[in-house]
Formats: sequence, structure tokens, C-alpha cells
Amino acid sequence: MENFSPGTIQRLQEAPVWIVVMTGDHDLSTAPDVVSELEQAFEAGAPVVLDLSRVDFMDSAILNALLAARERALGHDRAFALVAPPGSFPSRVLALVVGTLIPTYPNLDAALAAVAPGA
Repeated sequence: MENFSPGTIQRLQEAPVWIVVMTGDHDLSTAPDVVSELEQAFEAGAPVVLDLSRVDFMDSAILNALLAARERALGHDRAFALVAPPGSFPSRVLALVVGTLIPTYPNLDAALAAVAPGA
């Protein structure tokens, strides 16, 4: 990809949910950091939302990290959801590859309401 610049990853807490926010371009070079941030969020024992609304590009390494996070969530009975606005790059990629395996919402508010109702 021309002009690729590794994106950023930030982990925030909005009680009782951990939110991992990805911004920019993500590929094999940022996948270990994505996995690490998600692991730390899951270790806290709370629901986790991965916000992809500011992602411009992501490749198969990131998809693999998302599927691994799904397995971790299922194995530890934790809620896990994605934010990918309709028409965004992540939304189009997820629709092709992930389908309905991971609950995906159009915005953060909807995802938070789904993983932590009444919070």
C-alpha cells in the first residue's frame, strides 16, 4: 500500500467496558500491538469493544487478531463487539470475511449498549 503509515491503538475504560480504539492504517506491523491491547482489556474481566470507526486500512493480520479475540471472549464468557460504520473500509472487509461471527455495530453507543446493557 502506497504511503502506509502505521496507525495508533489506545485502550480506554468506560465503566464497565474496555474500549480499544484503532486509528489509521493497520497491518502485520501493528497486529502484535492490537493483540496486546485486546489481551490486556480481556484480562481486566470486563466486556470489550474494539472501535474501528477511524481505521483507514486493515489487512488479514488484523482480521486474524479479531478472530483470535473472538475466541478468547467466547472461551472466557466475555462480551466482545466491534464498531464499524456502514460503508467504512473495516465494515466492507468484515462483511466479506467475518460476516456475523463477531457482533458489529455502526457506532460506539450501540456497541456499548449491546455489551453492557444498563451501564
